[in-house]
Amino acid sequence: VFHLLSHSLFKALLFLAAGAVIHAVHTNNMDEMGGLKRHMPITFWTSLVGILALSGVPPLSGFWSKDIIITASLEAGHVVAYLFIIGASILTFIYSLRWLYKVFLAPPSPHVQNHHIHEAPPVMTIPLIILAASAAVIGFGEPLIADYMGIHPSKPPLLTYLSSAAILLIGGGIGYIFYIGGKVNPESVRLSPVGATLHKILLNRYYIDDFYYKAIVGGLDKLSAVIYKFIEVKIIDGFNYTLAKVATAFVQIFRNIQTGESNINISGFIIGIAILILLFLQFLLG
Repeated sequence: VFHLLSHSLFKALLFLAAGAVIHAVHTNNMDEMGGLKRHMPITFWTSLVGILALSGVPPLSGFWSKDIIITASLEAGHVVAYLFIIGASILTFIYSLRWLYKVFLAPPSPHVQNHHIHEAPPVMTIPLIILAASAAVIGFGEPLIADYMGIHPSKPPLLTYLSSAAILLIGGGIGYIFYIGGKVNPESVRLSPVGATLHKILLNRYYIDDFYYKAIVGGLDKLSAVIYKFIEVKIIDGFNYTLAKVATAFVQIFRNIQTGESNINISGFIIGIAILILLFLQFLLG
């Protein structure tokens, strides 16, 4: 519950900050941004608070709530969940720093240079400030929330603190090396053999769409074609056409009887009457 509360604060903060940026630069392409720290200082500093809270930097709210989740996964013995939490947290810190750099700290793009960029209006910055302040201090109220709900969490193990430190060091270190500090050009890593392979996998969304369209959609198309050919055409349509032919032949028999000549029709009528009379007499005579 506390994580949902803290998460709602800093994620709302970051979404509003992204909206303020898009409102200012009139584009959502990060490659057309850069250098916005000078033009939008309030949005920058509140975004920084949101990123640090999202990444679990103490003493912001994300630090306290993420520690609770890490501790719960360790106490429950869910090693896979624990590893996923650590990996996702590291990636979160990396891409958050990438966003901060490309939007606010990178050299201004030609798009920014050719537009008059200004800070968002108060109707947008005031909510940013309120959310940033809340994300900064609400973590200190976690014990009060736990007491109110009757929850008395145990002291986090040492591995929880080590995990949080590893998240910050690894994620922050990689983010600094590639983006904030500019020590390594990300493009050079992407063009390396391993980086190119990984980039191709990520660009193709782990080939999930390819598998879906080729194996599932394509498989269903082929199965539908087989069903249509053998069941629809040969069995269902074949039965219908055969039934129609039988009915046509049956009708044709009676059509041959009905020649349309009056003499034959009168003769048939007389024969029919005679048969009925004979049957009636047989019934009367017993």
